[in-house]
Amino acid sequence: MVQTLVSGIFARMSSSKACACAVALACFSSGCSGDAEPDATRQSSQMWVGQVQDSDVKVAFADGGGSVALFFCGGDSSYTTDTRWFTDAAMLSIPFSFRESGWSVDGVMKKGSLSGTVQTETAAARAWTAEPSDPQTLAGLYSGEAPCGKIGLIVSQASPDEEPSGQGACLRVDSSGTIVEQVNPVRLELSAARELQVTVPSAPDELFTVRPAASVRQ
Repeated sequence: MVQTLVSGIFARMSSSKACACAVALACFSSGCSGDAEPDATRQSSQMWVGQVQDSDVKVAFADGGGSVALFFCGGDSSYTTDTRWFTDAAMLSIPFSFRESGWSVDGVMKKGSLSGTVQTETAAARAWTAEPSDPQTLAGLYSGEAPCGKIGLIVSQASPDEEPSGQGACLRVDSSGTIVEQVNPVRLELSAARELQVTVPSAPDELFTVRPAASVRQ
């Protein structure tokens, strides 16, 4: 049994130790083809998953019909500087171009795919691309809540035959500053309620739920 350690940063903050991730999510003894299947009623056009060019930064965009999120999650070499959430629906109306808290981001839609550029406070502008998620896979942007803060998880899976992989984190801000914990997925298939289960180091005996950030049904 192999577990993934997935990490990242939430909400316009950087952290000291998280998002040491992008490790493949492996199947438990029950396998990825359990009783619960990914919900095919999700419109694939509602979530996009991709990469920032020449980097270990993942990107995901979710459009839930009024609830919109754009999430950049840095990997081992960049999580402290290249991870950020953007959730302002007006700001993220496609095509978009904005500058916020030292970041400059733009994006356009071409033939169903999203692409653009992103410039952080510490890195020059780089191209990013994101493809529509396949409704028969787990690919997408997931979010949830836990005592550690807000959980964010990007799952990448190009086809049902490929193993999924992920980057994400749980983050909160308190009087001591920004605190980020690694996220450990413990289930590889969506439940009937379209949920994934994760654990965090601060509560290893508890399971926390993350759900697709875009849950529009046909």
